[in-house]
Amino acid sequence: MTVELPLSNEPVLRAKQVLNTLLAGPVDTELRTLPPDAALLAFYLLPDGTAIADFFGGAGDLDTFGD
Repeated sequence: MTVELPLSNEPVLRAKQVLNTLLAGPVDTELRTLPPDAALLAFYLLPDGTAIADFFGGAGDLDTFGD
């Protein structure tokens, strides 16, 4: 499946757009990138380029997803 996204030139907004698209991903649980109840709470880009994504969705779900 290919998704065409008009992406922002601003790195933080662009990353949020991509992550939110992954969260909205396929309904089939075997194809999902993240658990179905996950939500992006915040996204940070540190000065050194490190990206931090803060998700909500039940820590147990996120820790074991895909096992």
